[in-house]
This record gives sequence, C-alpha cells and structure tokens, in this order.
Amino acid sequence: NPYHTLLMLLSMVWILITIKKQTRYMFVYWMAIVLSFVLFCFYLKWQPWAKLHVPFFIFYSVVLAHFLMEVFKNKLFYALLMGGFMIFAVLTLLFNYSRPFITCPPYTSTIKMTDGRYMKYFSRKPEYYHDYKVVYDRINELKIKNVGLMMGNYDMEYQLFIDAYRSDVTPVHLNSCEISAAIPVKDSTDCIVSAIAEDSIVYNDETYYNFTPENEGKLYLFLKK
Repeated sequence: NPYHTLLMLLSMVWILITIKKQTRYMFVYWMAIVLSFVLFCFYLKWQPWAKLHVPFFIFYSVVLAHFLMEVFKNKLFYALLMGGFMIFAVLTLLFNYSRPFITCPPYTSTIKMTDGRYMKYFSRKPEYYHDYKVVYDRINELKIKNVGLMMGNYDMEYQLFIDAYRSDVTPVHLNSCEISAAIPVKDSTDCIVSAIAEDSIVYNDETYYNFTPENEGKLYLFLKK
C-alpha cells in the first residue's frame, strides 16, 4: 500500500508540526496506533505479507480522514481528491493482480472469476497448479494420513492441506530449516511429497518411489511399494 503509507507518513509529520493544535483525544488515539505498530514490529519477525498490518491501516484511517479534512479545506480540491481516491480504489478492486474481477494480463494474473476455487490458490504461480492438483487428488484418493514433506525454501504447503481442519491428514516436516531441523521427527510417514524429481527417496531405511513421474517439475508424490 505505497500511497496509503505515503499519506500516513505525511499525516504523522503534520501532527507533529501542529501538535499544540490537536485535540487530546486525537493525539492519544494517534499515539496508541503508532506505538502498537512499533510494538508489533519488535515483537514479530518482519514478513513480506501486508495482511498482518491490515488492522493498523484500518485504525489509522480515522487519523487520515482528520488530516485530509483539516489540510484540504477547499471544497473543490477536496472533492477532486476524494473522487481520485474512489476511482483508484475501484480500479484496484477490479484489476487486483491476484484476485481480479476483470482479467487483463499482464496487469493481472491469468486467473478468472469462473475458475475453480482450487485453481485460484495458484493465482500468482499458475505453473504450480497441475502438479499440486495431481498430488492433492492422489493423497485424498488413497486416504493417506501422514504426509511427509521435503519441500524447498518457497514451496507452498497450504494447497495440500486445505481440508485438514475436517480430516485427520497430518503434515510431517522431514527437512525443516534452521532451528526446527534439530527437533527429531517422531511421526511415521505414509508418503513423501517432494519438490525434487527423483525415481525414489530413502528415508528411515524405507524406500519411497515416485508415483507421479509425469508431473512437470514442481511437485511429486512418493509412496512405498
């Protein structure tokens, strides 16, 4: 949200400059939001996903409204500004890259409103859809319970366990990174899902064979014979 963030920074500067003119309630509200954001940043590791900051943006919209109403008092200019915000919001909604109402590549992904729910999970990486769908269908078809994962640094896991909340399918991480790798794996595995194209994988003295060799290099399912 670069434009939203820019406005927020401008409003912060304005509040500090006009701090003596601000009402007590507005100043306390503003300080509470800013301090909560600072606490949030120190408490949690930084992540590239903006969804965690949504409450901050929502709460701060009150301050932004106050800022815009006080600074842009000319009615014509204020109306143009509000109209611009509304047009920008509608365009962002219609042509959102990963969830577009109107598909228009390359400005949006190739996903369409009429596509199935599972396909929409891959709106940003459509090339992964085929392999994940094959593996996901086989896991459900064979009623596999413990799914061993040997994933890469950025491979997606959620798409394999979208029904896990109403079933007893359990992910078992076999190649966790950094600190988690020191934790011993106690769960047994009925299969292994790997992003590496191999004929077989040996794990805990058991051999798992690739049952999806026709996949396209993104994901494979390995089973015991």
